[in-house]
Amino acid sequence: MQAESTKLNFFAKSVIMLVFILVFSIIYSTTAYSSTNKQQQLNTLNQQINNKKQKINKNNLTKSQLDADIKQADSNMYAIQTRLDKVRTQLSAAKTKTSVTQAKLNMLQIELEQKQQEHANALKKLKQLSVVLDKRANNFYRSSGIPYIEVILSAKSFSDLLHQVYYLSRIINQDAKLVKQIKDTKAVIEAAKAAIEKNKTATEQKQVILLSEENRIASLTVDLQKQKDSLAEQL
Repeated sequence: MQAESTKLNFFAKSVIMLVFILVFSIIYSTTAYSSTNKQQQLNTLNQQINNKKQKINKNNLTKSQLDADIKQADSNMYAIQTRLDKVRTQLSAAKTKTSVTQAKLNMLQIELEQKQQEHANALKKLKQLSVVLDKRANNFYRSSGIPYIEVILSAKSFSDLLHQVYYLSRIINQDAKLVKQIKDTKAVIEAAKAAIEKNKTATEQKQVILLSEENRIASLTVDLQKQKDSLAEQL
């Protein structure tokens, strides 16, 4: 009887011990799970916070870069506009020089045509005078029947000789004066014509240079305007 009582006590103690162990295990497991779950939530929250910080930093960096880009674009726009204004001023000055040079060319062309006409007239007069002189000499020879020298030698008296010499000298001097006058006029006209042609050639060369410079500046103006428009679209 006492042995059975001892067995029952041992069995009861064993059951109580098992129950205690089971309850302790359940409590420990629940506590451990709860702790792990909270740590995971904390880690997730920290990750979200870090992500937000990174996004904010990235946005700040992007905004700073954007502000820097806008500032640089404004600076480039100002530089291009300043250069464009300068180039336009140069283009206006080049066009003015070209117009002045063209007007000078037109004037030189008119002067050259006038000198060419004067030169042609001088040649015509010289040719006409040569014909007149030849005709006069032929008429004198036909009327007297003897050359100039024989007319002088055939003078009947000293007074007749003086008269013949005076008459011939007047004719010769007058003819020589006319010839010299026309030749001098012709030489002056030729010199003026050569000077005009030289000036015209130099002016034409200058005109070519001015036109080339004008075209270069005009092309540069177009390029700068395109750059300005492109920058304006980026702002």
